[in-house]
Amino acid sequence: MNSTRAQVATEILLSILILLLVFVVVLLLIHTRSVSNLALQQNLQEEGICTKLASIITYMSSNPPYTETRLELEFDTNIVAGTIFVGDRICPFLGNVSNVILYRGIVKAFDVNGLIIFTNDLNYSPFNPPVQVPNSNANVTAGIVLLTDDQNQVWSTEVQADDVAYAVSLDDQLVDPDWVEFRFSNLGLTPADTITNVSIYIKHLQGNLIGLTEDLRRIQCWNGTTWLDIEAYTPSYSETLYQSPNLSSCISDYNLANNARLRMTYEPSGSGSGISIDYGRLDVNFLEIGQTLDLWELAVDLPQPVDFRTDVNSTANTFGPGAGNDGWDWNINQFGGIAPQGIQFNVDPNGDGSIVDSNVPVNQQLQIRMGGGAPNAGAFPDDNAFTGPAVSGAYGIQVDVNSSMWSRIQGGGQLLLSFAYLVDADAGWGNAADAGEEAWVKARFGSSGNMNYLGSDLDTSDDDGDASPEIWFADTPRDTTAFFTQDISSFVTGTGTYYLELGGALSDWDLGNEGVGIYIDNINLVVT
Repeated sequence: MNSTRAQVATEILLSILILLLVFVVVLLLIHTRSVSNLALQQNLQEEGICTKLASIITYMSSNPPYTETRLELEFDTNIVAGTIFVGDRICPFLGNVSNVILYRGIVKAFDVNGLIIFTNDLNYSPFNPPVQVPNSNANVTAGIVLLTDDQNQVWSTEVQADDVAYAVSLDDQLVDPDWVEFRFSNLGLTPADTITNVSIYIKHLQGNLIGLTEDLRRIQCWNGTTWLDIEAYTPSYSETLYQSPNLSSCISDYNLANNARLRMTYEPSGSGSGISIDYGRLDVNFLEIGQTLDLWELAVDLPQPVDFRTDVNSTANTFGPGAGNDGWDWNINQFGGIAPQGIQFNVDPNGDGSIVDSNVPVNQQLQIRMGGGAPNAGAFPDDNAFTGPAVSGAYGIQVDVNSSMWSRIQGGGQLLLSFAYLVDADAGWGNAADAGEEAWVKARFGSSGNMNYLGSDLDTSDDDGDASPEIWFADTPRDTTAFFTQDISSFVTGTGTYYLELGGALSDWDLGNEGVGIYIDNINLVVT
């Protein structure tokens, strides 16, 4: 009997232990899954910060001077020597940025004469605020244009930083009500972008005689045809922040967002009073629509645009339309040239046709370096008796337009090409190309026997100008950062295979360590 009870007790104890073990295993599985999900979420957030900062830097660098934006960081971030470090993510950018340690939270970014400054100090302003009287009724300040009903206004030199430097608009007794109009920098949006939410933020301060009549203190929005009345704002005799409701019904498309106009009206109850504007900021949220053409970005770097964060995807260098759907190709003198040497591709630094020694993962962009620094290049004397490039180079990629994309284009859709480019005036070799040594950024798109130059003819007045359009041109090149976009749907004639070429050219150089670099990044092809 006692033996039976002992056996039952043992079995009960074993059952309890097994249940406890199962419970612990389940908890461990739940914890492991939770940790895995948190890690995935953190990786996505880190990737988002990298993309956000790189995009802001690229845009600000190509739209100077004096722009400001605000953003929120979910993690501490460092920017050092041309690279963004956030968590275990590392990403490059195009532009000139001061080294900085940023902490999580709200961050401000300024463009000041080509230098991008990030700071956690929301009261920081990189501008000096002397007061001056403008000679017209427009004052371009810190990325916005302020217009008023009266030319005789007093402005500070900036009204786009959260500080105590104000643009002051006084009562114009000939206007009822008075108003200040905000016009913002072009955001670089395209028809592939659908506007979802638009808000304006205005830090303002009213004069002590401001009128309290509601219909005289309004926020208004320009919809491309007329001024829409949004709502009344609350006057304040100490600095306060106004935030609008969603304005996407007024600013409803990419063109209106790129050319946003908003007004703040007021009317003093006595002469001499007015309104002071500390800063104005426009936030535009948008979604990209359409179908993306496959540009052979590595799977770990998706989604497009192609940012070469991990490497370039190339299985064979078969340059040209119809030569093979095998990833990225490269070729010398594709846009003209007679120099047998004088060019270096960072996908293939030693020029043997293999990407084994590619340094694209280090640069995280496509690079073409032209001039005397290239292997065995030597000098190429100035003022040669020819026009156009002495040497050029291009990267290429074969793309496919399917029936769905072709139907969109036939229905009026656009095929939008966009990419960021940077011109390095000395290619890192020490001496920049000088006067009489021209440089080009070039691009072509099309199919076999029908390749079309993109851009426009920018070098017609230059003695070494060539006969084809270009994206960018300079005699005496200087460091340049810019963003290019163009609708190239007119070059699509049906479904099938097409080819995209991106690169640049240099006319000549006379020193052994002189040249120009053309660097290309963030490439996208979208059918809207």
